[in-house]
Parts: sequence; C-alpha cells; structure tokens
Amino acid sequence: EDDSLDWTFGWEGNLQHFVAIQCGPNEHDNGIEADNFESNTTAKPISDPTILNATFIGDRNNPSVPASSDDGALLRRGTKAMIANSMWYSFPQYGVNIDGSDSQSYLNGNGLTVANSILFRNASNSNVATNQLGPNIIKANPGFNGDPYGRPGCGVVPDVTFKNNVNDGVAAPGGVFFDSVGYIGGVDPDDQWIDDGWTTFADN
Repeated sequence: EDDSLDWTFGWEGNLQHFVAIQCGPNEHDNGIEADNFESNTTAKPISDPTILNATFIGDRNNPSVPASSDDGALLRRGTKAMIANSMWYSFPQYGVNIDGSDSQSYLNGNGLTVANSILFRNASNSNVATNQLGPNIIKANPGFNGDPYGRPGCGVVPDVTFKNNVNDGVAAPGGVFFDSVGYIGGVDPDDQWIDDGWTTFADN
C-alpha cells in the first residue's frame, strides 16, 4: 500500500526485469518514488540508478479497484537516473513526473533520462515535454495479450506481454549485470517469467 519502487540516499544500483502491478481495494501510491536526499538535494553521492525493462501498471479507471494510485514515476529531490525500455500504464496522474527544479535541471541528457519507453493511458503522460525526457517516448497502445491485472479480484496471474511486439529497446550498458535484450517492458514478449510458477499474486 505504498510505492512499488522507492529509492533515496544516493542509490546508484542496477535493476532489470521488474514488474509492478497496482491492483486491489487499497491505496497504492506511486509506481516509482525517487529522491536524492530530502534535506540536501545536492548531497553526494547523488542517486543515479540504471533501470532497464520495467513495467508499471497503475489502477486508473480499473473497474475492480478505486483510482487511488498516483504517478507512474515521481522523480524528485535531485535524483538522477537512466531508465529505458520501460512502460507506465494507467496511472491517474502523470506517467512520469519530474518534480522540482533540482531534478529537472538534469533533463535533456544531463543525468536524468527516460528513453525508449511507453507512456499510455495515464491521465497525463508527463509534466514536462517528453522530448526533454529522452528519445523514443512511445504514446501508442501496444495492446496486452491478456489482462494486465489478472483478475478476478486481482489474484490471478496477469499477462503483461504485448500483442504488438515492441522490439526497439536500447542496448544494455556494458558490464555483467544487464541482459542485452531488444524489447520494452519487464518480460520477454515470447516468454513471460511471471507465469512460471515461482511468483504469486495473492493479496498479502
């Protein structure tokens, strides 16, 4: 009943193949809530993670749940980040909200980038021009193969693969952490790992 992914205090980590689905009767808050440091936004090290292949599903106008989540990504208080090959779908406020002058100063290729990503069915895609975020922001519906919430009651395994394969993801950075994949979203469109039996969507 809080943010699905939350960072602060100079986090510089890596993350890939991430899925967050906000579904259920309670309040959810943001898909991402990200800070550098609340009381000193320029404190070092500056939060600057790299995130590839993430899918965030909000609950805007979902007939089964109240529209109670907020932004798909709230990036604020001096955070930087490189986020690519990701998707924000159906959030009742912004898909991506770059909040405050500290984080906004890192836009336009200066340390805070959202690239090769899908913003669709949010109340508003972004609070800044999407070309300030980064290249190749897609605002078209890729179409889900099944129900991205699962249902009934949001405890059924969802399907977050796309009918229209989106195969224009950016190449992974160097190093051993990242898989070099060419699709957008948290799962392989041809092999969705969340239905392999080791995940659960029971309300807990």
